[in-house]
Amino acid sequence: FNLTQKQAEALLDITLRRLSLFE
Repeated sequence: FNLTQKQAEALLDITLRRLSLFE
């Protein structure tokens, strides 16, 4: 991947939100 800082932060935010749904 060749992500910008904002893209990386957005992707991380989405991933964390998805993980929180499965707890």
